[in-house]
Amino acid sequence: MCVDLPCRWDLEDAEAQELGRKAIYHATFRDAYSGGTVSVYHIKKEGWTKISGTDVGELHYHYNPAD
Repeated sequence: MCVDLPCRWDLEDAEAQELGRKAIYHATFRDAYSGGTVSVYHIKKEGWTKISGTDVGELHYHYNPAD
């Protein structure tokens, strides 16, 4: 997997969300039966918040821009 963000214990929320989004994108892009959407949720002891729901096709062009 090609993940450019550093993996460390003290990630900011936005960094962790992008790391998760990128990891899920890489797995989902190669699996036609996974639904085609990357959903990111922030889960805390108080509950959860949906951060984003992005189409894998959009993420593909975001992470792999055409020159």
